[in-house]
Amino acid sequence: MVATTSDLSGGGERRATERHSCKPDAACQVTDVLDQRTAEASPWNVSRGGICVLVGPEYDRGTRLTIELRDRDQRRGLVTFGKVEYTLLLPSAHEMWLTGCSFQGEPVPAEELSHYA
Repeated sequence: MVATTSDLSGGGERRATERHSCKPDAACQVTDVLDQRTAEASPWNVSRGGICVLVGPEYDRGTRLTIELRDRDQRRGLVTFGKVEYTLLLPSAHEMWLTGCSFQGEPVPAEELSHYA
C-alpha cells in the first residue's frame, strides 16, 4: 500500500481552476518556511490555484513552503507561497513524494503560468 497524508479517494475533483501539465524544461525549488530546508523539485502540474511537484523529502500536510518556478533559461521566475495539501509516496528506487500545494493569496495569472505549462 502506498503511504499518503490525506485520502484522495473521496469527493472527486476539488480544484476550482484547471490544471496544466508542466513543460519538461520547467524547474522548481521548494523551501520550508519554518526550518528553511530547501529541495529541488520537478513540477508535475500547475493551475492558477496551486501546483503539484515531485520532491525527495516528505513535507507534512499544512507545511508552508516558498515555491520558486523557473523556465529552462532561468530568465523567468515565479516565487509564491504555498501550503501542502497532500503527499503521496511514489514507488521508486529513491524516496520521492508527489506533493500537492495550494497557492496562498491571490491566484497566479494564467499568462504568468503559460511560461511553465
